[in-house]
Amino acid sequence: MLRAQGLQAIAHGADSVQYFQIRATLGGYEKFHGSVIDQYGGNDTRVFRETAEMGTVLKKLSCVKGSVVNAPVAIIYDTENRWALNLSKGPRNKDMGFFEEVYRTYSALRKIPVDVDVIDNKTDLSGYKIVFAPMLYAFREDTAQKLRAYVAGGGTLIGGYHSGIVNSVDLCYMGETPHDLTDVYGLRREEIDALFDGESNTGVPKEGNALGFTKNYTCTKLCELVKTEGYGAEVLMTYADAFYKGYPVLTKHAYGKGMTYYICAHMDQAFHDDLISRLCIDAKIEGILSTEELMADSVPYGLEVTSRRAAGSSAEDGSAEYVFLQNFADTSAVIRAKENWEVLAGSEIEDGKITIDRLGYCVIKR
Repeated sequence: MLRAQGLQAIAHGADSVQYFQIRATLGGYEKFHGSVIDQYGGNDTRVFRETAEMGTVLKKLSCVKGSVVNAPVAIIYDTENRWALNLSKGPRNKDMGFFEEVYRTYSALRKIPVDVDVIDNKTDLSGYKIVFAPMLYAFREDTAQKLRAYVAGGGTLIGGYHSGIVNSVDLCYMGETPHDLTDVYGLRREEIDALFDGESNTGVPKEGNALGFTKNYTCTKLCELVKTEGYGAEVLMTYADAFYKGYPVLTKHAYGKGMTYYICAHMDQAFHDDLISRLCIDAKIEGILSTEELMADSVPYGLEVTSRRAAGSSAEDGSAEYVFLQNFADTSAVIRAKENWEVLAGSEIEDGKITIDRLGYCVIKR
């Protein structure tokens, strides 16, 4: 696992790996803290061997140093926003679902697979084709202006329920919400319904909707009611039940040179998978590996695929790309290899395929 953790750091942009701590203490509060050398003091332990193995792997990957992750997509996961949500009483007093919302978005992107940056409220957005801002409850002073400028300049923004409600000191905005973005999203938030555990509603696609949705999806935890009349958003999906039957679940709105989508409820994983797949196609974002290479429509369960490329370069200029395959599933994963692939470390190519065992890996240069 130590090798897997170290390789994970490299796959996501690090140029080196350091382990804390080198030697365990004899006493004190953290005397049982993990360490490369424990109280035994020898170098014939599993932890020492795996740490040494990571050093060998790093030597094989020396050519990767200086390359970067060129993610076309970002998810805003702001720590201060999370704190504000956790300290709020209501609409649910526990299990607001914020982490699930972020995880479902991230998981859907990784199934394609697409490199994705997880950023905070202060990060520059201009380099991303798509930005997801799930449950962005607390805005910093310039958040609304930053999101507005991003969309106006041609970006695609996916926002959602319970967003733009309070400012940076957790005071509610007076007037329309999402704060200063109703014209960008083309809607106004009216209220939000908190569902009990075990309760659910259903999102039903509107016939002929712009994204081609044809099946229903389940929503739980929180269901927001928004008004689009007079604001301009196109309704793609509506609620099926309860007093908000017919209210929007998913909307689309053009603003400036860009586009916004607004998700009104805590939707299931299938919804996020289907929505994000369609959005990436529209934005001309290709997966790191093709369906032919994956031998499936999506990444095998438990296999993480990431890539790095020389800073300032792209596929068009013919520069080398480094692809990291790490298998965190309990079963092996098989990938079809291309002729121009060179294995730098890990599983080898056999009969045109790469078999990656449980907790195994493969780093490819192509």
